[in-house]
Amino acid sequence: IRGGSATGRELAQSFMPAGPLGGLLGMVVTAVVWSVVFALSLDIARATGSYDYRSFFRRLLGPGWVLFEAAYLALLLLILAVLGAACGEIVTHEAGVPKWIGTVLFMLCIAVLVFAGSRAIERFFSVWGIVLYVAYVAFFSTALVAFDDPIAAALRSEEGVKPGWFSGGLSYASYNLVTAPALLFCARYQMQRRESLIAGALAGPVAMLPGILFFITMLARYPEIAAAPVPLQVLLDALEMPLLAVFMQIAIFGTLVQTGIGVLHGFNERLVGRREEGKRSGGVIRDTRTARVLVSLSLCV
Repeated sequence: IRGGSATGRELAQSFMPAGPLGGLLGMVVTAVVWSVVFALSLDIARATGSYDYRSFFRRLLGPGWVLFEAAYLALLLLILAVLGAACGEIVTHEAGVPKWIGTVLFMLCIAVLVFAGSRAIERFFSVWGIVLYVAYVAFFSTALVAFDDPIAAALRSEEGVKPGWFSGGLSYASYNLVTAPALLFCARYQMQRRESLIAGALAGPVAMLPGILFFITMLARYPEIAAAPVPLQVLLDALEMPLLAVFMQIAIFGTLVQTGIGVLHGFNERLVGRREEGKRSGGVIRDTRTARVLVSLSLCV
Protein backbone atom coordinates (compact mmCIF):
# COMPACT_ATOMS: atom_id res chain seq x y z
CA ILE A 1 0.00 0.00 0.00
CA ARG A 2 1.89 3.00 -1.27
CA GLY A 3 2.45 6.17 0.71
CA GLY A 4 2.67 8.21 -2.49
CA SER A 5 -1.07 8.00 -3.11
CA ALA A 6 -2.03 8.82 0.48
CA THR A 7 -2.52 12.54 -0.18
CA GLY A 8 -4.79 11.82 -3.15
CA ARG A 9 -2.62 13.74 -5.60
CA GLU A 10 -1.55 10.69 -7.59
CA LEU A 11 -5.10 9.33 -7.66
CA ALA A 12 -6.48 12.63 -8.95
CA GLN A 13 -3.81 12.86 -11.62
CA SER A 14 -4.01 9.27 -12.84
CA PHE A 15 -7.71 8.42 -12.56
CA MET A 16 -9.90 11.52 -12.42
CA PRO A 17 -9.39 12.54 -16.07
CA ALA A 18 -11.38 9.38 -16.96
CA GLY A 19 -14.40 10.56 -14.97
CA PRO A 20 -15.91 9.21 -11.72
CA LEU A 21 -16.82 5.74 -12.98
CA GLY A 22 -13.93 5.66 -15.43
CA GLY A 23 -11.51 6.31 -12.59
CA LEU A 24 -12.89 3.34 -10.68
CA LEU A 25 -12.57 1.15 -13.77
CA GLY A 26 -8.95 2.29 -14.13
CA MET A 27 -8.31 1.24 -10.54
CA VAL A 28 -9.66 -2.22 -11.29
CA VAL A 29 -7.19 -2.43 -14.20
CA THR A 30 -4.37 -1.43 -11.84
CA ALA A 31 -5.35 -4.06 -9.26
CA VAL A 32 -5.49 -6.81 -11.89
CA VAL A 33 -2.06 -5.90 -13.32
CA TRP A 34 -0.52 -5.76 -9.85
CA SER A 35 -1.97 -9.16 -8.95
CA VAL A 36 -0.80 -10.89 -12.12
CA VAL A 37 2.72 -9.46 -12.13
CA PHE A 38 3.31 -9.86 -8.41
CA ALA A 39 2.00 -13.45 -8.43
CA LEU A 40 4.41 -14.35 -11.23
CA SER A 41 7.25 -12.49 -9.47
CA LEU A 42 6.65 -14.34 -6.20
CA ASP A 43 6.60 -17.67 -7.99
CA ILE A 44 9.82 -16.97 -9.89
CA ALA A 45 11.48 -15.87 -6.65
CA ARG A 46 10.22 -19.00 -4.87
CA ALA A 47 11.29 -21.36 -7.61
CA THR A 48 14.78 -19.85 -8.03
CA GLY A 49 15.48 -18.80 -4.43
CA SER A 50 15.85 -15.20 -5.60
CA TYR A 51 14.75 -13.18 -2.57
CA ASP A 52 16.39 -9.89 -3.48
CA TYR A 53 16.09 -7.84 -6.65
CA ARG A 54 19.72 -8.41 -7.70
CA SER A 55 19.48 -12.20 -7.83
CA PHE A 56 15.91 -11.96 -9.20
CA PHE A 57 16.89 -9.87 -12.19
CA ARG A 58 20.07 -11.83 -12.81
CA ARG A 59 17.77 -14.82 -13.32
CA LEU A 60 15.26 -12.82 -15.34
CA LEU A 61 17.49 -10.57 -17.49
CA GLY A 62 20.95 -12.12 -17.34
CA PRO A 63 23.66 -9.46 -17.79
CA GLY A 64 20.93 -6.85 -18.28
CA TRP A 65 20.18 -6.89 -14.54
CA VAL A 66 22.50 -3.89 -14.05
CA LEU A 67 20.02 -1.71 -15.94
CA PHE A 68 17.44 -2.29 -13.24
CA GLU A 69 20.06 -1.67 -10.54
CA ALA A 70 20.86 1.77 -11.94
CA ALA A 71 17.20 2.69 -12.38
CA TYR A 72 16.30 1.39 -8.92
CA LEU A 73 19.00 3.37 -7.13
CA ALA A 74 17.96 6.56 -8.92
CA LEU A 75 14.32 5.94 -8.05
CA LEU A 76 15.26 5.06 -4.46
CA LEU A 77 16.86 8.46 -3.94
CA LEU A 78 13.89 10.20 -5.56
CA ILE A 79 11.36 8.30 -3.43
CA LEU A 80 13.25 9.01 -0.20
CA ALA A 81 13.49 12.71 -1.06
CA VAL A 82 9.76 12.98 -1.74
CA LEU A 83 8.78 10.95 1.32
CA GLY A 84 11.11 12.86 3.63
CA ALA A 85 9.71 16.18 2.42
CA ALA A 86 6.14 14.92 2.80
CA CYS A 87 6.79 13.79 6.39
CA GLY A 88 8.26 17.21 7.13
CA GLU A 89 5.09 18.85 5.82
CA ILE A 90 2.83 16.59 7.89
CA VAL A 91 4.67 17.23 11.15
CA THR A 92 4.81 20.97 10.46
CA HIS A 93 1.09 21.09 9.70
CA GLU A 94 0.10 19.15 12.84
CA ALA A 95 2.68 20.32 15.39
CA GLY A 96 3.83 23.68 14.04
CA VAL A 97 7.52 22.74 14.23
CA PRO A 98 10.19 23.22 11.53
CA LYS A 99 9.97 20.85 8.57
CA TRP A 100 13.38 19.32 9.21
CA ILE A 101 12.08 17.76 12.43
CA GLY A 102 9.55 15.67 10.50
CA THR A 103 12.22 14.63 8.01
CA VAL A 104 14.61 13.59 10.79
CA LEU A 105 11.81 11.67 12.50
CA PHE A 106 11.18 9.85 9.21
CA MET A 107 14.88 8.90 9.03
CA LEU A 108 14.97 7.73 12.65
CA CYS A 109 11.92 5.49 12.17
CA ILE A 110 13.63 3.87 9.18
CA ALA A 111 16.88 3.43 11.13
CA VAL A 112 15.10 1.71 14.03
CA LEU A 113 13.25 -0.70 11.74
CA VAL A 114 16.35 -1.49 9.66
CA PHE A 115 18.30 -2.25 12.84
CA ALA A 116 15.46 -4.45 14.13
CA GLY A 117 15.69 -6.63 11.01
CA SER A 118 13.40 -8.33 8.51
CA ARG A 119 11.02 -9.91 11.03
CA ALA A 120 10.33 -6.54 12.67
CA ILE A 121 9.79 -4.96 9.25
CA GLU A 122 7.36 -7.71 8.29
CA ARG A 123 5.40 -7.19 11.52
CA PHE A 124 5.36 -3.44 11.00
CA PHE A 125 4.06 -3.88 7.45
CA SER A 126 1.26 -6.12 8.71
CA VAL A 127 0.26 -3.99 11.70
CA TRP A 128 0.44 -0.70 9.87
CA GLY A 129 -1.59 -2.13 7.03
CA ILE A 130 -4.37 -2.70 9.56
CA VAL A 131 -3.95 0.82 10.99
CA LEU A 132 -4.17 2.30 7.51
CA TYR A 133 -7.29 0.31 6.70
CA VAL A 134 -8.96 1.45 9.95
CA ALA A 135 -8.06 5.05 9.13
CA TYR A 136 -9.42 4.87 5.58
CA VAL A 137 -12.60 3.06 6.61
CA ALA A 138 -13.23 5.69 9.32
CA PHE A 139 -12.50 8.48 6.86
CA PHE A 140 -14.63 6.91 4.12
CA SER A 141 -17.56 6.24 6.44
CA THR A 142 -17.52 9.78 7.83
CA ALA A 143 -17.18 11.37 4.39
CA LEU A 144 -19.89 9.15 2.92
CA VAL A 145 -22.36 10.32 5.55
CA ALA A 146 -21.35 13.96 5.20
CA PHE A 147 -21.07 14.05 1.40
CA ASP A 148 -23.47 11.32 0.23
CA ASP A 149 -25.44 13.61 -2.08
CA PRO A 150 -22.51 15.14 -4.03
CA ILE A 151 -20.79 11.73 -4.28
CA ALA A 152 -23.96 10.14 -5.67
CA ALA A 153 -24.42 13.05 -8.07
CA ALA A 154 -20.86 12.65 -9.37
CA LEU A 155 -21.37 8.92 -9.94
CA ARG A 156 -24.59 9.61 -11.85
CA SER A 157 -23.17 12.46 -13.92
CA GLU A 158 -22.89 12.31 -17.70
CA GLU A 159 -19.11 12.41 -17.33
CA GLY A 160 -19.20 8.97 -15.67
CA VAL A 161 -16.80 7.21 -18.04
CA LYS A 162 -14.40 9.16 -20.26
CA PRO A 163 -11.76 7.78 -22.64
CA GLY A 164 -8.42 6.86 -21.15
CA TRP A 165 -9.54 4.82 -18.14
CA PHE A 166 -7.71 1.70 -19.33
CA SER A 167 -4.46 3.47 -20.24
CA GLY A 168 -4.60 5.45 -16.98
CA GLY A 169 -4.94 2.28 -14.92
CA LEU A 170 -2.19 0.55 -16.90
CA SER A 171 0.16 3.53 -16.56
CA TYR A 172 -0.39 3.82 -12.81
CA ALA A 173 0.13 0.08 -12.37
CA SER A 174 3.28 0.05 -14.47
CA TYR A 175 5.29 2.81 -12.85
CA ASN A 176 4.38 1.59 -9.36
CA LEU A 177 5.47 -1.98 -10.12
CA VAL A 178 9.09 -0.92 -9.79
CA THR A 179 8.72 -1.29 -6.02
CA ALA A 180 7.57 -4.92 -6.26
CA PRO A 181 11.11 -6.41 -6.42
CA ALA A 182 11.86 -4.68 -3.09
CA LEU A 183 9.26 -6.95 -1.46
CA LEU A 184 10.63 -10.25 -2.72
CA PHE A 185 11.94 -11.14 0.75
CA CYS A 186 8.29 -12.05 1.49
CA ALA A 187 8.57 -14.90 -1.02
CA ARG A 188 10.52 -16.91 1.56
CA TYR A 189 7.15 -17.87 3.03
CA GLN A 190 5.81 -19.32 -0.23
CA MET A 191 6.52 -23.03 -0.24
CA GLN A 192 4.35 -24.01 -3.23
CA ARG A 193 3.27 -22.39 -6.48
CA ARG A 194 -0.31 -22.32 -5.27
CA GLU A 195 0.71 -20.18 -2.30
CA SER A 196 2.64 -17.74 -4.50
CA LEU A 197 -0.28 -17.32 -6.88
CA ILE A 198 -2.81 -16.82 -4.08
CA ALA A 199 -0.57 -14.25 -2.34
CA GLY A 200 -0.04 -12.38 -5.59
CA ALA A 201 -3.74 -12.46 -6.46
CA LEU A 202 -4.59 -10.92 -3.07
CA ALA A 203 -1.92 -8.21 -3.40
CA GLY A 204 -3.70 -6.17 -6.08
CA PRO A 205 -7.09 -5.77 -4.36
CA VAL A 206 -5.52 -5.29 -0.90
CA ALA A 207 -3.21 -2.56 -2.18
CA MET A 208 -5.85 -0.82 -4.30
CA LEU A 209 -8.86 -0.88 -1.94
CA PRO A 210 -7.73 2.11 0.19
CA GLY A 211 -7.24 4.09 -3.02
CA ILE A 212 -10.73 3.15 -4.22
CA LEU A 213 -12.28 4.31 -0.94
CA PHE A 214 -10.28 7.53 -1.08
CA PHE A 215 -11.22 8.16 -4.71
CA ILE A 216 -14.93 7.76 -3.92
CA THR A 217 -14.68 10.35 -1.13
CA MET A 218 -12.86 12.73 -3.49
CA LEU A 219 -15.91 12.70 -5.75
CA ALA A 220 -17.63 14.91 -3.14
CA ARG A 221 -15.63 17.80 -4.61
CA TYR A 222 -15.48 16.63 -8.23
CA PRO A 223 -14.26 18.07 -10.58
CA GLU A 224 -12.47 20.97 -8.83
CA ILE A 225 -10.59 18.65 -6.45
CA ALA A 226 -8.66 17.26 -9.43
CA ALA A 227 -6.55 20.44 -9.40
CA ALA A 228 -6.01 20.55 -5.62
CA PRO A 229 -2.35 20.11 -4.54
CA VAL A 230 -3.43 17.96 -1.56
CA PRO A 231 -6.95 16.56 -2.11
CA LEU A 232 -6.92 14.90 1.32
CA GLN A 233 -6.54 18.25 3.04
CA VAL A 234 -9.47 19.68 1.07
CA LEU A 235 -11.73 16.92 2.38
CA LEU A 236 -10.43 17.05 5.96
CA ASP A 237 -11.00 20.82 6.06
CA ALA A 238 -14.53 20.33 4.75
CA LEU A 239 -15.31 17.68 7.39
CA GLU A 240 -14.11 19.94 10.24
CA MET A 241 -13.20 16.99 12.48
CA PRO A 242 -9.78 17.68 14.08
CA LEU A 243 -9.40 14.24 15.72
CA LEU A 244 -10.05 12.43 12.45
CA ALA A 245 -7.59 14.76 10.71
CA VAL A 246 -4.87 13.95 13.25
CA PHE A 247 -5.57 10.19 12.99
CA MET A 248 -5.34 10.34 9.20
CA GLN A 249 -2.08 12.30 9.29
CA ILE A 250 -0.55 9.78 11.72
CA ALA A 251 -1.68 6.89 9.50
CA ILE A 252 -0.23 8.59 6.43
CA PHE A 253 3.08 9.38 8.19
CA GLY A 254 3.43 5.70 9.08
CA THR A 255 2.57 4.70 5.52
CA LEU A 256 5.26 7.02 4.17
CA VAL A 257 7.72 5.35 6.55
CA GLN A 258 6.43 1.97 5.34
CA THR A 259 7.08 2.93 1.73
CA GLY A 260 10.54 4.25 2.54
CA ILE A 261 11.55 1.19 4.53
CA GLY A 262 10.19 -1.04 1.75
CA VAL A 263 12.43 0.39 -0.96
CA LEU A 264 15.41 0.68 1.39
CA HIS A 265 15.04 -2.85 2.72
CA GLY A 266 14.99 -4.05 -0.86
CA PHE A 267 18.45 -2.53 -1.28
CA ASN A 268 19.63 -4.03 2.02
CA GLU A 269 18.38 -7.46 0.95
CA ARG A 270 20.39 -7.02 -2.23
CA LEU A 271 23.50 -6.44 -0.06
CA VAL A 272 22.68 -9.54 2.01
CA GLY A 273 22.34 -11.57 -1.18
CA ARG A 274 25.75 -10.34 -2.30
CA ARG A 275 27.21 -11.31 1.07
CA GLU A 276 25.88 -14.85 0.75
CA GLU A 277 27.47 -15.13 -2.70
CA GLY A 278 30.72 -13.94 -1.17
CA LYS A 279 30.55 -16.63 1.49
CA ARG A 280 29.96 -19.35 -1.09
CA SER A 281 32.94 -18.17 -3.12
CA GLY A 282 35.20 -18.00 -0.08
CA GLY A 283 35.12 -14.22 0.24
CA VAL A 284 35.08 -12.19 3.45
CA ILE A 285 32.21 -9.83 2.72
CA ARG A 286 30.48 -8.94 5.98
CA ASP A 287 27.13 -7.37 6.70
CA THR A 288 25.86 -6.24 10.08
CA ARG A 289 22.74 -4.50 11.30
CA THR A 290 24.81 -1.42 12.12
CA ALA A 291 26.24 -1.31 8.61
CA ARG A 292 22.76 -1.56 7.08
CA VAL A 293 21.55 1.27 9.32
CA LEU A 294 24.46 3.46 8.22
CA VAL A 295 23.80 2.66 4.56
CA SER A 296 20.09 3.45 4.97
CA LEU A 297 20.72 6.76 6.76
CA SER A 298 23.32 7.72 4.16
CA LEU A 299 20.82 7.17 1.37
CA CYS A 300 18.18 9.16 3.29
CA VAL A 301 20.60 12.07 3.75
